[in-house]
Amino acid sequence: MPQGYDTNWVSVVRPVGSSTSLDLQPVADGFAPLGATGWEIAYLEVEAGPHLVEGTKPFGAIQYGFYEATCYANPAGMNLAPAP
Repeated sequence: MPQGYDTNWVSVVRPVGSSTSLDLQPVADGFAPLGATGWEIAYLEVEAGPHLVEGTKPFGAIQYGFYEATCYANPAGMNLAPAP
């Protein structure tokens, strides 16, 4: 996470029933269902600096932050395979 922003967040989207950890600490609270898709989302406020998000099943994550008239947002890690 960049330094100097007022607030920093990670949004995690995961399959319902899977487990997620942030900086090696389980994240159980704060997830809400995304309709009837079988997925759920949580908005986790974090401090500036690097963080580790892990899950028991594939998941999506976006890191973002806000400061006065500016903001940032990035995909938080990617599991890409080489093109065939």
